[in-house]
Amino acid sequence: MSSSHKQYTILFFDDWHLARRDHVQRHIGQPELVGRFTDPYLDTSFGYPTVFIDQSTGNWRCLYQGFLYDQYINSDDVVTTGNKLRYRSIPAIIESKDGIHWEIPDLTKLNFKEERRIPHQVLPLQQFREWGPAFYDQRADNPEERIKAFVSFGKDQLDPIAPLWVSSDGITWKQPDGATWHPVGIDPAVTAYWNHVRQSYCIAARPGWGDRRIAVYETRDWKEYSIPELAMQADALDTPMAEIYGMPVFEYEDIFVGFIWLFHPDRSLISRPGKGYLGKNDSQLSYSMNGWHFQRTLRDPFIGNSRSGEHSSSVIYPSSLVRNGDILRICSSSAMFEHGQGQGTPDNPQSELLFHELRLDGFVYLSSEGGWGSIVTRPLFTDGNELMINVEAPYGIVKIQIMDEFGDPIDGFSYEECIPMTGDQVRWVPVWQKELNFGAIQNRFIRIGIQMLNAKLYSIRGNFYPTGGLDLGIFQKQGTKPPPNSLYWK
Repeated sequence: MSSSHKQYTILFFDDWHLARRDHVQRHIGQPELVGRFTDPYLDTSFGYPTVFIDQSTGNWRCLYQGFLYDQYINSDDVVTTGNKLRYRSIPAIIESKDGIHWEIPDLTKLNFKEERRIPHQVLPLQQFREWGPAFYDQRADNPEERIKAFVSFGKDQLDPIAPLWVSSDGITWKQPDGATWHPVGIDPAVTAYWNHVRQSYCIAARPGWGDRRIAVYETRDWKEYSIPELAMQADALDTPMAEIYGMPVFEYEDIFVGFIWLFHPDRSLISRPGKGYLGKNDSQLSYSMNGWHFQRTLRDPFIGNSRSGEHSSSVIYPSSLVRNGDILRICSSSAMFEHGQGQGTPDNPQSELLFHELRLDGFVYLSSEGGWGSIVTRPLFTDGNELMINVEAPYGIVKIQIMDEFGDPIDGFSYEECIPMTGDQVRWVPVWQKELNFGAIQNRFIRIGIQMLNAKLYSIRGNFYPTGGLDLGIFQKQGTKPPPNSLYWK
């Protein structure tokens, strides 16, 4: 089923696309843990991993950082706060054939041997303090700059304080002359993404040192940057004293998805110059229609803390999202101990990199509750052949109805004439009696109705798009094809 028309995806973070929702509840998707990696040299609780597929080898690679265990630390390593008097953070990489089982590569032949502490280290230490999740830039004009790394130094350390490093493969790196990613340097909870609405690269990062909120700013050339603007902070619906520790953002279909690292800190703050130090971190979802203004959905954890004594029981930082066919791969750093403790050893590791899988579009879903449920969309304009439903109903029933702009069934496309579906399909293509399909309806306003029993609905994909409120009247009078609603934002 092919079409030259752009495919639009309806996700259910909110009800914006809907005109009606009956006996249907919204839920946060739950990724499944499928793999884990424990580094024998490093505490990876603040690993901030980034996973990508290397174009030259076809192998999966994972960039991250970790704090050297005490027996590997030198007397002149960096002094820090907390219960660790010294630490040295190391940038590292691991490899995999399948993205689930990982191995340490031997990179000891790289040319910074005098500063090497571990075999899979990827940068010289005099040029490194910490970094945030790297950005795999699929749009990069220069393949040698495909991967961007956001290194951060303390205020009393090297200049520039926030150097931008680039790489083609995650192993060999260079720093373009004078290239930076932030004017004053901040904590390394930073992420970058391409913004198709603004036609720019956007960065989501903290506004300043120790300020646990999220600001956004943009660049088109990785040389000039806009002024950061506040985009997200914890609010009254969060737990007491909560802070947003970071928010990796990913362009996903027609919207942007953020993984909010929500910090639930200790509440005894008066004795500290900043805010909470000990406490737990879990992950929630945010989303944006334009990649600049973000909002929250349900406050249920997306990847929550596990049971006590298990990895991620106290800290979980999902920081990487890769689509692999109809599976979404998510990689996180995690720890058994609360934020800021760092009590693991090589013999008793308490941190891991975790690898989860989520079905395509599985961030949020609608489910029928207590019998039949149904939804009806707002008016959409259809201009192609495709309609596909991502639905899970192995013991249920799903039916589709195509209506006109007023909500009346189009002849031949009613619920009664739909061939019902029972099963689990990422791309179910509805068919009606007399072998009618969606391609028989084109270049008109429609509404899509879905009835479901014992089912979970993840998305609606197809050759249609939402339009502006006045476009229906103009189309009825003049027959003028309406522009997509998103064009108004540009």
